[in-house]
Amino acid sequence: MKKNKKRMTFLGIAIALTTILLVTPAVANFLSVASATANCAGYSLTVSAADLTPGTTYTINYTFTVTSNGTPKTFSGTITFTATASAATETASGTWSLTSSSTVTGSATLTSSGSTLPITINGSSSATLSCGVGHNSKYFVTYYSNNVTAAPDATVHYQRWRCWGIRSWRPVCRLLRVRR
Repeated sequence: MKKNKKRMTFLGIAIALTTILLVTPAVANFLSVASATANCAGYSLTVSAADLTPGTTYTINYTFTVTSNGTPKTFSGTITFTATASAATETASGTWSLTSSSTVTGSATLTSSGSTLPITINGSSSATLSCGVGHNSKYFVTYYSNNVTAAPDATVHYQRWRCWGIRSWRPVCRLLRVRR
């Protein structure tokens, strides 16, 4: 009786383990790599997916979040492709116009499986871009004037200005010195 009980227990454990191994679903359709290069004018994205079924159409949704001066802005896009093999690498690019220092982060999702990866941007999980002549930069403009025909021996006059935000629609300037 004890031998039968031990055999039945062993047989029950063996069946349970076999069931667990056979019933565990396989991970299908996943993103393996999501990387991008980004600069002040835009981005170039490369996404790789694996365990695909050839002939099936897949969609990858991606989002970049650009934070400038504490304000986030989202740039989203979609890549739709038909798999020709069990793995695929797809690309996308887009433009933006950044005029101040910005931090960029992003993520990509393969919609068929929900597989999501953070996008590696310029080799890191987030990228800091220094765009335009921002508030931390200095830009000097010098204006010269000399009426050569009326007073050829006159002293050259100039004004030296320090300006911030030159690439924005309204730069801020301050007169540093005037020489006569």
